Amino acid sequence: MITHLSTTKNQLIEFDIEIEDAKKGYHSGSCDEDIAELQKNEYIANQLNPIPLETLCSILDEYGCEYDDGDDKEELESIVLWLACGDIVDEVNDKNE
Repeated sequence: MITHLSTTKNQLIEFDIEIEDAKKGYHSGSCDEDIAELQKNEYIANQLNPIPLETLCSILDEYGCEYDDGDDKEELESIVLWLACGDIVDEVNDKNE
């Protein structure tokens, strides 16, 4: 399923994530291990890898997420992936209500 995340520069970053993977990455409880596993998935990594660090930060700023300037790209990618999974899961849940 496709979702778009906004940046502070009004850009939209597109993610195409299978619903099963989105549900794996966004659920109650800790999602850290599941997100780390999803980051290793080739089709997801191929979408995250080309996004520059500055754009990842811009997405996180737009969504009001806190992060440290010292966070590496992989850490920022994990938060952005969690946001994308959450948007997909929430959209599916909204359609099913």
